[in-house]
Amino acid sequence: MTEITAGDIGAIGKLSETLTGDTICAKDNPVTFTKIKQPVGFFRMAVSPATNDDLDKMSMALSGIVEEDPTLHFSRDASTSESLITGLGDDQIEVALEKIKRKFEAELKVNMPRVPYRETITKIAKS
Repeated sequence: MTEITAGDIGAIGKLSETLTGDTICAKDNPVTFTKIKQPVGFFRMAVSPATNDDLDKMSMALSGIVEEDPTLHFSRDASTSESLITGLGDDQIEVALEKIKRKFEAELKVNMPRVPYRETITKIAKS
């Protein structure tokens, strides 16, 4: 196929320099669209590797899955030393972890994130 016209749907595989939301066009006639504002995720889970072999694959797999889906975010909580994945809900995170297992061959465990307690007792109180 040499041309895709308005109304047609086309697909190109194995592009290494494109991300979700990119526009493909001729260099001499650039086409730009306003960026889509992605919803902010509110559901967060702690992820950890199931085995030591999965530890090496985990960060590469999580960064790859976040690159594919701009509504997912991967972060590290310094106070609890946990790796966190944030999405729009538990179904989205479950699908992402299944895709990681299939695509990157990495098994990840999920847990509720730990809450960092920062309060300390400073004096004795009497009741």
